[in-house]
Order: sequence, then C-alpha cells, then structure tokens
Amino acid sequence: AKRLAGLLDGFSSRTPGLAVRVMATCAAFAADSHANQVALVRSGTLPTLVGWIMAPEKQAVAQQPGAAAASASSAAASTAAAEQQLQRRGSRDDTAATETNMATNQANELECAQAEAAHALLRLATDNPATHEAIIKANALQALVGQLRTGTAAARNHAVRALHHLASSPETAALIAEAGAIAPVVRLLEELPLMDKARAGKAVKLATAAPAEAAAVESPAAAAAPPPVAETADKAPLEAELGAAILLRLAGQCTAVAPLVSSEGGISLLVRQLG
Repeated sequence: AKRLAGLLDGFSSRTPGLAVRVMATCAAFAADSHANQVALVRSGTLPTLVGWIMAPEKQAVAQQPGAAAASASSAAASTAAAEQQLQRRGSRDDTAATETNMATNQANELECAQAEAAHALLRLATDNPATHEAIIKANALQALVGQLRTGTAAARNHAVRALHHLASSPETAALIAEAGAIAPVVRLLEELPLMDKARAGKAVKLATAAPAEAAAVESPAAAAAPPPVAETADKAPLEAELGAAILLRLAGQCTAVAPLVSSEGGISLLVRQLG
C-alpha cells in the first residue's frame, strides 16, 4: 500500500497515462480485502485520487516546484519555434491539425485519469464503512458529484456506484445531499429509459441492502478486480438502478433530505421509474 501511494504521489502524478496504471493497480489491490482498503487510505492515497478527479491538470503543475513558470516559458519558446517553422515550410494547416490532435489526446488522457481515480475511490468505499469517514474528509463527495455532471460514461458509472456505497448512514446521506448529488442523479435518471420490473426490483434491493450485501446485489463478481477503464468506458448498465437506489437511500436514510429529493423532481421520477 505504501509503495502504491508513493508511486501515485511521485512522478506518475505528472503523467496521466502512468497515473491511470497506478490507480488501476490501487483499485485492484483495494478490491482484494477490507484490510487493503484501509491500508491504502492510511497510506495517503486519497488526496491524490481526489486531486486527479477535480483538476488533474492543476495537480500535475502543483506537484512540480516552479512548474508554472517553466511551463509558461516552455510554451512561449515552443510557440516561437512553431511560428518560424510555419514560415519556413508553409504548412500552417498541417501544423494546426497536429496541435489539435495533441490537445485531443491530452484531454482524453486526463479524462481516463479522472475515471480511474473515481474507480479507485469506488473500490475503497465498497462494502467498508470503515473507510467512508476518511473518503468524505478528503472532499471526495464533491469530486464524485462533479463527475456525475461532466464525467465520461465510465467516470459517471464509477461515481454513482461510489456514492451509493458511501450513503450508508443518515449522516453520510445528508453530506451527499449537501454536496449537490441529488440534481445530477435526477438528471441522469431523466435521460435513461424507464426500467422494467426486474430492474426496478433490483433498484429497491440496492437501496435497502446492508453494506455487506450491496456489492453482491450489484454484481456476483463485484468483489473481483474489474477490467481497466479502457475496456469499460462505454458500459454503464447499472446507472439507472443505482441512480434510483441513491435517491431512495438518501430519502430513506435522512428525513431532512427527502424534501430536497422531492423538490428536484426525484420522487415523481422514482414513481415513473419504479412503477
């Protein structure tokens, strides 16, 4: 656990592609046992994971002393060199296309890093209330809610599952609501097709399952290490069930949250979704 935390906080923090690999290893390690989850949390992985989710490009700069000035200087030098090259070769369009492709690749790497960080948080939170307090103190709720709003399909799926596990008590349910989770979950459900009876029943089971049972309800293989993000980027079969389960759990765990769910249209939406 300490070695993984060191890798995550070291040079991998400046390289999204390498960070994805380290975070995937953290997720697999956490999935092995409750002891591994606790060990990773105690080793200090949470701030780095949350940092990647909330602003990975800012974190990469923050990890390097003087990196901002160096980056600005390097960017200026690169721009001057590029302009000279354009004048010599007359290939402005080709260069612009190359720069666009590089920017797109960088954005994709950062999105993968955000998704894998959310995945690691999910594995740390799964079926283990002992890690929830530390995860919440690390501002993970705000980071996960942000992924519900703007994340990729993979990041959104990891985030909704993580929030479902974290909503294990009235106190955490209230904190999740305060973090702004209700509105994006409602929007998520509004965009998805209505569930059939079997899926609606699964949503209710998810909402009422004890922490030790939730993973088994999600998937018989939930305790096993999932495949890398690249293999699951467009697969989010549980979004509807988990979205409904979160709203049910939030409203049921904390009476103060129920009016918030209702005011966002969550109650009427649940009626339509669950039949």
